[in-house]
Amino acid sequence: MCGSSSTCSGTSLNLGYVSGDSYSDVARATGSTSYWMKVVVGEDSWSGRPLRVRATLTSPPGTNYDLFIHTRSCSTATKSSTKLTGDDVISHSQPDATLGADDDYLVMIEVRHVSGTCSATEKWTLKVEGNR
Repeated sequence: MCGSSSTCSGTSLNLGYVSGDSYSDVARATGSTSYWMKVVVGEDSWSGRPLRVRATLTSPPGTNYDLFIHTRSCSTATKSSTKLTGDDVISHSQPDATLGADDDYLVMIEVRHVSGTCSATEKWTLKVEGNR
């Protein structure tokens, strides 16, 4: 019941675009099972600043979900947060590789059920913030 109905490379939920270097865009999602999502972290200035993103996952009471960020491969997480209690938070930044060029990058976000029951009335919440 808690398994994912989405996949990294196929049916992930598209959260859209957040600015990684200029604005404080926010994308949100909720769910009650394991799930894959994707977001583009974009470059909106030619300042040379790194492109940053922060994901915060809040699990419902009595259930634990973990958070994983994938930037290179669906099989290996770039970063993870596996806290037993409290919010799972991951910050990721990528250097502005080429000044004057568009350095947008795709982030795959995995919410993975660890323990507790999955209930349609008790949902996890995910907040993805650009430039954080």
